[in-house]
Amino acid sequence: TNASERRKGYPSPAIVARRKRILDITRALIAEKGYAQFSVGEVGQRAGVAKQTIYNIFGTRERIIATAINDYFEERESSYRYASQPATMERMIERHVVASRASASMPHYLGAMMAIYFALDTDPEIWNALHKVATYPHRGWIESLAQRGALHPWIDPATLIDDLAAHANQTLLDWCRGQVDTEASIRRKVFGALTFVAGAAIDPVRAEIQDKLGALARD
Repeated sequence: TNASERRKGYPSPAIVARRKRILDITRALIAEKGYAQFSVGEVGQRAGVAKQTIYNIFGTRERIIATAINDYFEERESSYRYASQPATMERMIERHVVASRASASMPHYLGAMMAIYFALDTDPEIWNALHKVATYPHRGWIESLAQRGALHPWIDPATLIDDLAAHANQTLLDWCRGQVDTEASIRRKVFGALTFVAGAAIDPVRAEIQDKLGALARD
C-alpha cells in the first residue's frame, strides 16, 4: 500500500519528516542570525540534507523562507481553539488575544520576522507570506462587513485589511523592541482595529463597535 501511495504521488513519512526538519531549522536559523545571514548550506548541514536537495524541493532561498513562514502559521493556527464564530468582531478580538499570548514565548523569531517585514529590500514572496499572516485576524470580518454592505461606499475592503495589518505589525515591532508588554500590545491591536473599522462602518455595525470599545475601556 505504501508503495502504491508513493506511485500516486503521496509522500512517504520519511519525506514528510525531512521537509518538516528543513523548515523547522530554517525558522531557527532566521531567529538566530536574521534574514541577511540565513544560509541554505547551513540548513543542509543541520538537517543532514544536501544543499542541492533542498533547492530541488523548494526552488529558491526565498521560497524556502516563505514556505517556512506559511507552514508555521498554518500549524499554529490549526492548534488554536476559539469560542467565537468566524468572520466576526469577537473572533478578531479573540484571535489577537490567543495568538499574541501564544507568540510571547518566541521573541527572537518574531523580531526576525518584523525586521524582514519592514526592510526596504525584502523579497516580495517572503513579504507576502508575512503579510498573509498579518491580515489573517481581520480578513474574515472585513470581507463579511463588505458583503453585507456595512462599510461606507468609499471604503476599499482590501485597503482597510492592509491598513489593519500594518497597525498590528507596527504594534508587534514595538513589542519586539520591549516598548510595550504583551497585554498592552494586545490592547493596542484590538483598540486600533476597532477604531479603524468604526470609522469605516455604518450603523448599526458602527454603533456595535463603539459599544464594544466602551465596554473594553471600562474593563
